[in-house]
Amino acid sequence: MPINVRPSLTAAHPFRSTIEAAEHALDAEHDFLEGKVGSSRGTWQMVTTLLVARALQLQRVAIDGAILGYDEEIRPVARAMMSTVVTLTAIAHGTHAEQERKAVRYLTFGRKARRAQLRYLAQSHWIDAAQRRALDADATAEEDRFLASAKAAGVIPLRMGKQERYWSGYSDAELFKRMGLKRWYSHYYAPWSDESHGGAASLVRVSDQLEKLGRFEIGPHHSSPWFVLLGASEFGLQTIVQVNKLYRLGQRATLRDLWLRTQREFSAAAASS
Repeated sequence: MPINVRPSLTAAHPFRSTIEAAEHALDAEHDFLEGKVGSSRGTWQMVTTLLVARALQLQRVAIDGAILGYDEEIRPVARAMMSTVVTLTAIAHGTHAEQERKAVRYLTFGRKARRAQLRYLAQSHWIDAAQRRALDADATAEEDRFLASAKAAGVIPLRMGKQERYWSGYSDAELFKRMGLKRWYSHYYAPWSDESHGGAASLVRVSDQLEKLGRFEIGPHHSSPWFVLLGASEFGLQTIVQVNKLYRLGQRATLRDLWLRTQREFSAAAASS
């Protein structure tokens, strides 16, 4: 898989070593995945392949944003990547039958939210009532065909927890905990909530500028992206850890060495900064 490297932007970058550490991690993930996903047609293989692709896409975006001089602004992207990897981890847990059932649940969970969105669009006159019904009917028919096919194969959607409002049945915090990723929730997910939702903590930089300069600046600020890119690299490693488990590749030692190398590169980047 080709990587879109930007040497002209990174050659004189003030945090070049951090950017390069993140690039090396993403390159290694692509190398590891080459030929290992996407070949099977089971539901869980399809879902996990799509989740892997989405996670790596978000990791690429995070690195590109850091190259352009942003760190706070790419935290919501890294947070979305983290959620994607946690979803992948949740589906990957358990027996093959459980993986299939969770994948079906994940794919068909959005019906209620879709109908609410279509109602809103009709009420706001973006679409008319006939279009709303037609769009919902098409999506519902496709979901029903998929569910019928899954049922015929003996696959019934599995909700792991008791809360119907979440695809997994667990709140975000509980899902992180049950997947053995509670540190991620405390270390990254919860603190980055402010940047994702416009919380008060996300205003610190602008507040400081107004106090010191009497104005605020819009655009890149070229602060260190070290912490957010370290997190994104860790999420990326967990992506291929799950692929290793799912496909029983037996490459734990390779993945351990990759993570140790990534840690060394980020540690060296921190020291050089």
